[in-house]
Amino acid sequence: QVAVVERPSTLSRPGQLARPRPGGSGPMGAVPCGGSQLAKQQLFALQAVVDKHVADPGLREIAIGADFHATSTERGLLTWEHAHLIAALDILNAYQADRNAARIACGPTTSSKAQDDPETRLVELLKRWLRQNAANASVGEDEVRSMYLLCRDVLNHRELFAGGRKGAARSFLCAVAEVHDHLRWQLRETLERDRTCAELMQRVLSLGRNLVSDVVAYLLLGPTSLRQTDALPSVEVVALWQCLPGAGHPMPAHIDIRLQKEMRGAWRTRCGGLIAALLVSPPCLRLFGAGAGDSALTAVTDAAPAAALTDEVAVTSIVAGPPQLHEILEEAWADFEKGAFRDSGLAAAFHAPGQRAAWQAYLATIRELGDLVYILGEVMVQFQRLGAGLGDCGVIRAAPWLHPCLEAFAEKLRRLRSSLEQLNSAVDEAIVFARAKGLLVKKPHPSRRMSARAHGALERAVLGRSTHLQALAQATDELKSRSSVERLPHVMEGLGSACAALQSVFTSSQFRLCMGDAFGELPPPVQEAPVDLRFTVRAVEDCASVQTRGSSDSDCRLTFKDESSRVPLAVSRLGG
Repeated sequence: QVAVVERPSTLSRPGQLARPRPGGSGPMGAVPCGGSQLAKQQLFALQAVVDKHVADPGLREIAIGADFHATSTERGLLTWEHAHLIAALDILNAYQADRNAARIACGPTTSSKAQDDPETRLVELLKRWLRQNAANASVGEDEVRSMYLLCRDVLNHRELFAGGRKGAARSFLCAVAEVHDHLRWQLRETLERDRTCAELMQRVLSLGRNLVSDVVAYLLLGPTSLRQTDALPSVEVVALWQCLPGAGHPMPAHIDIRLQKEMRGAWRTRCGGLIAALLVSPPCLRLFGAGAGDSALTAVTDAAPAAALTDEVAVTSIVAGPPQLHEILEEAWADFEKGAFRDSGLAAAFHAPGQRAAWQAYLATIRELGDLVYILGEVMVQFQRLGAGLGDCGVIRAAPWLHPCLEAFAEKLRRLRSSLEQLNSAVDEAIVFARAKGLLVKKPHPSRRMSARAHGALERAVLGRSTHLQALAQATDELKSRSSVERLPHVMEGLGSACAALQSVFTSSQFRLCMGDAFGELPPPVQEAPVDLRFTVRAVEDCASVQTRGSSDSDCRLTFKDESSRVPLAVSRLGG
């Protein structure tokens, strides 16, 4: 039987949520007779906390979408990476199974009404997230923290989710509190996870790709009149490769003939040519992992000038010929200074003499972006290889090279942000705000689709709450800290203690009993001399004398002036 419960009392003061009478309304597990007002307040509170903490559209849809259904109370996972997340999922499944049994006991009417209540929606939202991330080895701190804070905010609404069913193992708030505890412990483990330099450099490269791709999209769409881009389903770098001009193309197998014809006119403009020059530069190809490998780079760097200057695609002289990006930028600067905007590709609003600051910011952004691409594709890629092969010890020994590069990289990020913000202000004032006010925008100008895509790209890159540039700066700072020379004794001590522990295990009677007599005698580990911190910098300085550029493909090996501090460290062509 279901007890009849009175409606919640009226609000005692404006903005205060109604508090059910003690012993009155039960948990949201079954919205009682006359409890529709309570259910509305519960749904309102749920939507508020979800809007505050959840950014994933799929999870937000669970909280407010019309197409909703409860999932199974089984795990749905065969393996997991995070014990606390799988434990939280088990708690929610157990709570939901107990709740379903209570519904069935109360009759079909109660069961059907409670399948779509706010409590069920919140439980399903948490279960969806836990199933997605319990087996995710690289779940991020921000993701765990958002769910942790979501549960914490739900616990603040005790007046809406008060009480529990008699004889039930746990109430709704009790289940949420237990999940909150496991998320708190998981957050602590995530923060304490000792990420290696190789992992951090991989993250720097990943965030760098995101930033470069979105900035390229903004430069191609926001301040230009290249409406041919409306035909492109995607403006990511790897998608733009498909529609680049054919002569001298770095990856001919990737060409899309239809899109290439659509974009032919765009690449012939000055703005299109600048973007194309950046896209096919060897650092960009290396950064975004051109599938053709060395042959792709050779197609660009070794292209014959005669083939590059064909009349069929005039822009090929820009993207495949000898001139570098900075030289092309100087040519564009000279053209814009003379007012030669006819084939520039810039929107007409920036052709006026009073818009000099706008095209200056545009060219400055391309220059800074080109430098970032070079650092990422030529320098950081090689450091990542070093970290993957030699671990933290190898990266720390190369810190005298790495840290100046990171400092220069951070400065480039600051300059890129400044030029992008200046350019965006000019675009907003001349185009976006003018349209909003009903003013006439001089043609040619970007289409509304171009403006919308450009705004989305820039919001992800610079303007949003959690941007690529901000995350990249944080990852760079963390990498610099993790590769500090002061960590070398600690790293070596950890390696030494691991070897000592293994030797102790191998010589124990328990190990012999477990492995059996067939397991042979193991040789002693290689004894290395203790590492002296004084020789760390000297080792890298000595390696600097090795000629890397123009050398053979064979690996170079660090040499040490003081053989007593010698630690083998093979480096595969650090200079590129």
